[in-house]
Amino acid sequence: SPPRALPLMVLDEDQRTVASAAPGPVAENESLAELHYVGVEPPSWGRSFGAVVMAAAVDVLLERGFSEARLLVYADNLRAAQLYERNGWRPHGEAVQHPRTGKAEQEYRLVLQPPGPR
Repeated sequence: SPPRALPLMVLDEDQRTVASAAPGPVAENESLAELHYVGVEPPSWGRSFGAVVMAAAVDVLLERGFSEARLLVYADNLRAAQLYERNGWRPHGEAVQHPRTGKAEQEYRLVLQPPGPR
């Protein structure tokens, strides 16, 4: 089974963190991983940092033997949803109410596949 400890993905520029993601296993499904805390600082939006940090997280998940990943995003966060969709993530199921904030939250999933021959 995949190791339970996964590294925090952080992208720095000029000694400042500009993007991050925290991959982790899902207890009830050892082939499924989850990305938490995916974010890019607003001054760095539009510079592909989100795509870079997410690709690094996917590489780590593939190395650790996961076959699928999921993440949650507020349904009204269109900028993030567009980033995920551009990078192959797809909505999974219906949006549900976040238990603490009450905001609609959409799950996205990505089937993890090793890169093809170059």
